[in-house]
Amino acid sequence: MDYQRVSDAGHVLTTEAALKHWDRRRPSTSHSSLELQSISQISARIDAMMRAVIWMEQRGLDVNADHLLDVGAATGYGLWQFLLSGFPIGHLHGIDLFADRISEGLSRTPGLDLRLGDATAMPYKDGEFGLVCEQFCFCHIPDDAAKVKIAAEMMRVSGKFILLQDWRLGSASRSLYGLSPRRIREWFPGWRVSRRFRSQLWPPVGRPLSLFAPLLYDLFRMVNPLVGSWITVLEK
Repeated sequence: MDYQRVSDAGHVLTTEAALKHWDRRRPSTSHSSLELQSISQISARIDAMMRAVIWMEQRGLDVNADHLLDVGAATGYGLWQFLLSGFPIGHLHGIDLFADRISEGLSRTPGLDLRLGDATAMPYKDGEFGLVCEQFCFCHIPDDAAKVKIAAEMMRVSGKFILLQDWRLGSASRSLYGLSPRRIREWFPGWRVSRRFRSQLWPPVGRPLSLFAPLLYDLFRMVNPLVGSWITVLEK
């Protein structure tokens, strides 16, 4: 991809490099195409998200009235699942660093509010959103200082819930940076972890299962060490 920078911040350059590295390794993760070995992985992600939304509804989230912000939204494909959960399309918002991803998203899904911007200083009001989320965004940002600023902004603009869906471990050689429970506690002070949901298996396990034994995928999701990504729901 030809990522376009929107600021001179150092973390933009390192994030750009990490994303380009990932695109070269796994171009299918751009969601421009779908592979058989990805179907169960994506289904598990949607299953976890919908379970989380239902749980948050029971604790005060109003999908008919609340607005939602996705941080690092890319082309906005992570917002599609919230339409299945009942959010009106006009209540779904996303912010991303790179103009080409925003442009592609707006052409794919007219009606989404996708904005070009740096999540370390977001152009939104305090408490503007009932739910603020990041979906595999932190894992592509090498700069921890930038992630602390993004977390602070997520806390500022959320009025009810923060949702984090990310890989819990990383690999510097793969330009992937995990979001561990310890970092969540450090970066979101004053917000409590209310619930966690199993999401995707580690790809070396999940992708072969998806391709050759999809009926076993959910069974393997019951084994915590095999689950690579989790959804963590935070409340004030």
